[in-house]
Amino acid sequence: MNSTISISKGNLKIGRVKSFSLPCGKSCPGASVWCKQHCYGKKAERQYNATRAAYLRNMYNTNNLNAWLKNMLVLVPEHTDLFRLHVAGDLFSAPYIRAWAKLVKARPNTKFWGYTRSWAHSRYNKALDVLRSMDNMTLFASVDESMGVLPDTSWRVAYVNGTPGQTGVPCPQQKGKVANCRACGICFNGAECSVIFDKH
Repeated sequence: MNSTISISKGNLKIGRVKSFSLPCGKSCPGASVWCKQHCYGKKAERQYNATRAAYLRNMYNTNNLNAWLKNMLVLVPEHTDLFRLHVAGDLFSAPYIRAWAKLVKARPNTKFWGYTRSWAHSRYNKALDVLRSMDNMTLFASVDESMGVLPDTSWRVAYVNGTPGQTGVPCPQQKGKVANCRACGICFNGAECSVIFDKH
């Protein structure tokens, strides 16, 4: 398999923001019933063979996390201002989460952000707590109506609209108030609120 890591340069929703993604399902230990029914990442993988191939290459590269980190430091240079974790896929293991923490630490001038359902598995909590405590990292606990539990109150939460107990700000991009995530910034510019997302 071609071992080249694929970094996206952005899309209409997030704007001109680099991101790293993995194949859905294979990298999603916290996937809920709702996720499996509505996963937008799988739609992209089915629609675009090149997208699926890129995500599979990225997953292959995580087999050697030392090499992955070395390559990511090249692909995310010091002048990178903003980086999104996982437009598709998730934080699938404690060693992988720790590798992200090393990358985030090595790029203090880059704002990183992402959403994870891996919070639902206690075996990942220690590594997740380190990652989300970093000054330049914003990590949301992603929650939907099928999960039945909520993360502890120290998390910022990304709710799927319709989740019982949801609180927070409806996503401004989805409501047409801003063009994209870069223009908005509510998820990575120091706000403390949770966010409510419509299904997409």
